[in-house]
Amino acid sequence: INKHKVCVISWFGVNFNCNPKALAVYMSNHVHDLACKVLVIVDYPNIYKGDYPNLVFVRTHSLRHIYCLATCRVFIANVRMASFCKRKGQYYVQTWHGTGPKKSEKDSIGTLSKSYVETAIRDCEQTDLMLSGSGYFSNWIKRSTWYKGKILECGSPRCDVFFNQEDYEKSKKKVFSEFHVGNDERLIMYAPTFRSLTEIEDYGFDAKKLIGTLMERFGGKWKLLLRFHPNVAKYPIPDIFSKYLGKEVIDVTRYPDMQDLLCASDALITDFSSVSTEFAIQNKPCFLYAPDLDSYDRGLYIKPEQMPFPLAKTEIELLGVVAGFDEASYKKLVDKYSLFLGNVEKGCACREVVNEIKKYL
Repeated sequence: INKHKVCVISWFGVNFNCNPKALAVYMSNHVHDLACKVLVIVDYPNIYKGDYPNLVFVRTHSLRHIYCLATCRVFIANVRMASFCKRKGQYYVQTWHGTGPKKSEKDSIGTLSKSYVETAIRDCEQTDLMLSGSGYFSNWIKRSTWYKGKILECGSPRCDVFFNQEDYEKSKKKVFSEFHVGNDERLIMYAPTFRSLTEIEDYGFDAKKLIGTLMERFGGKWKLLLRFHPNVAKYPIPDIFSKYLGKEVIDVTRYPDMQDLLCASDALITDFSSVSTEFAIQNKPCFLYAPDLDSYDRGLYIKPEQMPFPLAKTEIELLGVVAGFDEASYKKLVDKYSLFLGNVEKGCACREVVNEIKKYL
């Protein structure tokens, strides 16, 4: 074990993002204080090397990947890791990737494969620390996962960007530059949770009508960002949206960092995803569009009426809640919701997590 080596991986290495990225970047900016080397396991290392000179990028499934997992002092991941077998002397931080109104882990065990459950149990058993951004999330960890260890209720590292104006503007500019968005244009993102392609087609809406309604209610020029779940990323965009691609609609499904998109978006449409809670931290308008509310098979912890976000089950209702959005009332409901969740997000999660990790370096 190399006591000066920290290894991070997000979503099995598909992209460099989420909580592991936030922690890795923070540690790279404090590398002299920590006296450690931070290695990032990712599918395409060359994409990132120029932007993060203090980080070492390692290709997934390479011999070096295996060596990193076997010899790092600290390992950081955001999903259940079947490939990691913790050795004596290693410290494992499981950041997770957020939880929202939809049920998951133990509470959705009927929809999970046997192999996933086995991996989840084993992952929990070897985890030394889990992170939480709220009392609600801490209780979820205790009640709905197989983890019995220490919980650091300090906030979510990936949410720190919402509290740092310089980082926030930098993230926003990345998106505007990548997709050639004008400085006079505003963005609304549609980010539904996982469904089959057929269901996404059925639960779409007319982007042109939505943009017209946004212009009437909020003024300015608007474009729609489409952010589909990674499970359907490889499929074509549904026809209801594709006819407007390049005009009113931009496909951002393959963009690597959701936090950049949340910073760039002025409004959000989602359903049962945890992204609604993160968007509420910014006090930006968020709308729930859930035509399948009564038939969603995963079940919900929190009913829509307990949340501050205007709910629509049809396209007509969606246009109606956008047109009738009341900012003052929404702000009060968001504040009440934050208290209900026991939100502890203050923009200093990375610092608190790294202070905890320093004890073991």
